[in-house]
Amino acid sequence: MMPLPQLWAASFFIIVFLGLDSEFVYLEGLVMSLYMYPSFFFTGHRRKLLLFVICAVSSLTGLCMITEEGLYVFQLFDYYACNGIPLMIFAILESVCMGWVYGADCYYNNAEDMIGYFPVSYMKYCWMFITPCVSAVEHIALLFGLIHPYALGLFLAFSSVVVAPLWFLYSLAVTPGTLRQVLRISHIPHTLGYLACFISQ
Repeated sequence: MMPLPQLWAASFFIIVFLGLDSEFVYLEGLVMSLYMYPSFFFTGHRRKLLLFVICAVSSLTGLCMITEEGLYVFQLFDYYACNGIPLMIFAILESVCMGWVYGADCYYNNAEDMIGYFPVSYMKYCWMFITPCVSAVEHIALLFGLIHPYALGLFLAFSSVVVAPLWFLYSLAVTPGTLRQVLRISHIPHTLGYLACFISQ
């Protein structure tokens, strides 16, 4: 018998319900994507039949992954259907659709409507040229083995994190005064904000 059986029972109960909740969301998202044909799928019992077919196919696919060789099937699905090449293709298509089909100028105006001011115009060039080109180069490099996926993952992880220290160094460079004064000035608003949040609670 495992120690603390109540803890394990509650943990497994929560994990099962988290899985069911995610499954409902994914299933409804898939079914709602078929709203292109509402006259066919959403008349009579066809919606229930569609849900049953999707659940049955998903269950059979999942059963293939719990056999002795199921780990290899899972890795095939994980690499070829969920990660790597499909994500790169979707990144290229999304950036092309946003920058060229919908239009970078329209999206730029939408951003101004949402945040109240225009972002830097550099963003338009990112949407139109830089993001599709970088994604295409990464896709080609992964496809032909010119770059290791682990190295690409590290690069992507650091590219999203490096903005904070770069902004800190930039603020140190442009703020006048000694290092101690600059550090004190740059931390006063954050400290006051934390104190205000703490007092309001």
